[in-house]
Amino acid sequence: MTAEVAWSKYYNKLPAFEKVQFEQFKARLKSHRQQVKKYMMRSKKEEQMWRRDLLRYPPKTTNSEGAPLWNPHKANKLLRQDVGELRQKKEHMTPKKLQATRDEYKEFPLKIFRQHMYQEIRRCKFCNHLHDRREAKKIIHICKPAVGATDDTLTDRLKELGIHDPEEEEEEEEELEMEDDEKHTAEQTGNRKRKIAENNRPSKKQKRC
Repeated sequence: MTAEVAWSKYYNKLPAFEKVQFEQFKARLKSHRQQVKKYMMRSKKEEQMWRRDLLRYPPKTTNSEGAPLWNPHKANKLLRQDVGELRQKKEHMTPKKLQATRDEYKEFPLKIFRQHMYQEIRRCKFCNHLHDRREAKKIIHICKPAVGATDDTLTDRLKELGIHDPEEEEEEEEELEMEDDEKHTAEQTGNRKRKIAENNRPSKKQKRC
C-alpha cells in the first residue's frame, strides 16, 4: 500500500492526524517501514540461528546419571493438571497414592516426585493469593466514592457488590459513639482539673506578702 492510499483511506480521517501534512506523513511512514524491515530481517536471522543451534545441541532429557529430567518430561504437565483438579474438588491425596495413578510418575523416585508435588501445591496457592489480591483491589476501586458522594451512595454500591452488612455497620456506629463519649468525658475531666489547679494557685498579692 502506497503512502497516498494509506493517507486518503485511513489516516486522513483520524483526529490525531488533523494537523499533520501529507509530506510529513509520507516521510514518517517511509522511515517507519525501513525500521520494521530491519527488525523483521534481524528476527528472521535470529530464528534461523536458533534452529541451527537447536539441531546441533538438542535439549537434554536425562541428567548425567541417566535419570529423566523433570521439566521436559510429560509428568510435569500431568502433575500440574492433577494437582489443579484435586484442589478444585478439595480432595487430598498423598504423594505415594498420586504417583501410583500414572505410569509417567513412576519413572521418578518417590522422594523426587514428592518434592515436585509440594512445589506445585505452593505454586497453586501463590496463584490464588495473587488472584485474591487483584479481586480485593478491584473491590476497593469500585467502592471508592466519588467526590461529593454521600454515605447512602456508598452503602448502595456495597449492597450491589454483596459486601454490605447492616449489623456490622450498626456495631461500628455504636463503637464510634462510645469513643466520642469517652473523648468528651476526658475533655470535661481535664477542664475541671485545670480550673481546680488555677483556683489553687496563689495570687500575685499573696506571693508579695
